[in-house]
Amino acid sequence: MTATAAHLGVARHTLSRVLNGQARVSPEMAIRLEMAGWSNAETWTRLQANYELAQARQHADQINVERYEPA
Repeated sequence: MTATAAHLGVARHTLSRVLNGQARVSPEMAIRLEMAGWSNAETWTRLQANYELAQARQHADQINVERYEPA
């Protein structure tokens, strides 16, 4: 992992936190992954957004908003 982190230009603990689900894939990290040849930044940011939305949906029942009906 040390060599991969160095290749990406990030600290080892930064890459470790992303890989272990303790940190999100930031737009900058997505660009770094794209530049390394691992898919493209849009795919990485979409994956991150989909993950975060899935996490939020698990608690959607705690969000108290009524449907908006314009007058």
